[in-house]
Amino acid sequence: MEKTPDTFVDLGRGTPAWFTFAARILPVGILGQFLSAGLALFRDSSLWGLHAALGGALSFPAVSLVAGALFVSRLRGFGWWAGLTFLLYLLQV
Repeated sequence: MEKTPDTFVDLGRGTPAWFTFAARILPVGILGQFLSAGLALFRDSSLWGLHAALGGALSFPAVSLVAGALFVSRLRGFGWWAGLTFLLYLLQV
């Protein structure tokens, strides 16, 4: 009997909403951080605080993606991508 990978066992249960939300909010946050850095650079230098706050807030979606891939068996297929996302987040900090 073949062993079915964890990712395909619970297909009927779908992807948790919190995992999908974290994956969707991350690019929006990165765009916001990029725009706030541009505004701080060329318009109002007081926006560097907003840029830093967004950068800190982006740790929550990055960590939740990795945690989901590590601890929820049906999300293990996202492990490589979640790990890469978290590593890139750490490198930019």
